[in-house]
Amino acid sequence: MPMQDVRKTVLASLPACKTMVTEIVARTHDVNHEVRRTAYAILADKVEVTYLSVQQRVELLRCGLGERVASVKKQASLMLRTWLDETCRADVVKLLEYLDVQSHEDVAVSAVQALIEANAVNPVAMAHAAAEQSLGLRQSPDDTPLSSEEALVWRVLCCHLHYAGKAKGQAAAALTGTLATVEAAAAEDQLKALEAALPPTVSDFMHLLSAHANAGQEHSFAACQLLQLAATCVDMTDATGRQAAADLGTAWEAALVKLARHVHASHAELADAMLSMLWGMFSSWGLGDECPNPEDHLMGTS
Repeated sequence: MPMQDVRKTVLASLPACKTMVTEIVARTHDVNHEVRRTAYAILADKVEVTYLSVQQRVELLRCGLGERVASVKKQASLMLRTWLDETCRADVVKLLEYLDVQSHEDVAVSAVQALIEANAVNPVAMAHAAAEQSLGLRQSPDDTPLSSEEALVWRVLCCHLHYAGKAKGQAAAALTGTLATVEAAAAEDQLKALEAALPPTVSDFMHLLSAHANAGQEHSFAACQLLQLAATCVDMTDATGRQAAADLGTAWEAALVKLARHVHASHAELADAMLSMLWGMFSSWGLGDECPNPEDHLMGTS
């Protein structure tokens, strides 16, 4: 019997108890992809997510969702789906609470994206539900700030809707007839859902963002998520958007600086972060020509 088959047989015979979890997890790094796939299958079928440490959960997802072998990646995705459905009752925010999103943001983002791709999370349905129930980004700035997990979920969902709508629109423009109509309708569905998820106006969004930035260090991660969302999905290129941002004036500037100070320890780090953040926002909002790169001023190149 080939050695990989021996390892698969031994792996399948291990009891799914806490004392054996480490050995099962270790097999997800086996040199043979069938052994790795079997390990993920056992973890999905027999091992509760609560038996795993945060580090084990994160590494399983980091390696599994980034797998080069499609069958192993699919099994890792099925494991994630099992965690969502059986442990978290289809609550993606609850799922992220098992991953320590502040320390492992990249893995949390990959997890939500994988669930969207697997149709386990429906961004369109969640967006319209949020609009109807005043949840997520539709909550009042006076409400309790979003948790780190909630903010990350809404950033990923909105960015997905934004890029999916853009891609469908471009596809429609390149086609004719019925196919173009179908793609255009799909683009409209995505963009309407994005509109439903976001606050009604740019001003409302900026006030929500400022409320999080002013809410203290414990909410700095959520504020950063909203800031990234704004740079991608909030339209600041028209007169209304520009005026909404301008109306916040120095209050918004102070909130942004306060947020950055919570995240960056030294003055140098703070300055670098603020420059990169602001220039990225200007570029995303189409203001790059009007607002020269601030780093150029510091370097004396403009």
